[in-house]
Amino acid sequence: MTNLELVLNMFAEATTTEISQKKQPEKFSENRKIAKQGAVIAGNTRMAI
Repeated sequence: MTNLELVLNMFAEATTTEISQKKQPEKFSENRKIAKQGAVIAGNTRMAI
């Protein structure tokens, strides 16, 4: 992995964690939706770079 890939991966994880802590999901489907949100944010960031 390149340095940028590593940073974006960490960014996706941190973003997903923040969203999860604020929304406090209880079901797997809710967690999955939050994980996708984190991935979309990181993907948009990658595209902006």
